[in-house]
Amino acid sequence: FRDGWEAPEWRSFLGLREVFTLKNSVYHTAFPRSCVAVLICFAAKWLQQNGHVSLEIVFQHHFVYQVFTYGLGFAMVFRCNLAYYRWWEGRRWCEQMSSKWFDSLQQAISFDAFSEVSEIQHWEFRVQITGLYSLLHSQAMTELTHRDDIPWLTHHLENGKWLEAFYRRDLKDGVSQVILWIYLMLGERFQGHFVRAPIISRMYQELSSGLLGFHNAVMVQTTPFPFPFAQVISLTIFVLMVTFPLVAARYIEDLVLAMLFTWGSTFGYFLLSEVACEMEQPFGRDGSDLPLVGYQVDFDRSVSMLVGSVSYIPPAANHAFGLRIQKAIDSCNEDKLKQDSTCS
Repeated sequence: FRDGWEAPEWRSFLGLREVFTLKNSVYHTAFPRSCVAVLICFAAKWLQQNGHVSLEIVFQHHFVYQVFTYGLGFAMVFRCNLAYYRWWEGRRWCEQMSSKWFDSLQQAISFDAFSEVSEIQHWEFRVQITGLYSLLHSQAMTELTHRDDIPWLTHHLENGKWLEAFYRRDLKDGVSQVILWIYLMLGERFQGHFVRAPIISRMYQELSSGLLGFHNAVMVQTTPFPFPFAQVISLTIFVLMVTFPLVAARYIEDLVLAMLFTWGSTFGYFLLSEVACEMEQPFGRDGSDLPLVGYQVDFDRSVSMLVGSVSYIPPAANHAFGLRIQKAIDSCNEDKLKQDSTCS
């Protein structure tokens, strides 16, 4: 997922590419409400021109309405900031979960290299532990997205009845089950190990830090945006949709210009509202949600690398370079001794 990929820069000539891109856009949700505002403006202007209503009685001065639009704009920006913060919080906790679990896996395989077992047993441990970590990460992504098609390294573990509990969704939390298996496996493997317990404990600490990241991501997923705040914003947006066309019809003489300004102004407010609603929930299947399936694929590729691609024999030191460094240090020490003897 990450190989050869980086976050795109949303920048083009006059911003035209971004303006006319409909994929993952919120145009389709904001456009209908702007059309309703334009229809209200047209009706108000037609009634005013035909002498059926007089908007001058309702709006003596535009200052009061300016205060309303300024306050609404401030509230919309504040809500967008909160929604954007929730979106990035979800991304941050997912990255912590993945990185900490991968670090714990690397430590487990590295510590196992010092186990007094055969090479075949080393490989069996690596295949089993990578399969369990892949399943752990997959269950976390399943919990966040409520999808059943999250891939994992199924060929690393033997099929059995234990899989039925995951497919039938009998388990309330598959992450707890898999992490329990990992704790049991690591405890059995490193009991009385050559590597000291304080060093081994670092592996469990990283595993727990990843679990903390998962639960924080679940917290973002399950904690809704406060309803009173969302209700007030929706009410003011509705008031704007009804009243702005009347203000435009009152102060703009030309019908076409009044309808055009009504559509452009209300469309901007509606877009901000829809953007906030889109970012408040970073997990799901919408185009703007976090690509958790891609994160899982990238995690599996990194995990598979630990089984077949990496080397467990560090490169040897360059002895010639070491001798040059040692000679340089000896030469400096001799010069220092000569200076000290001269001064004395």
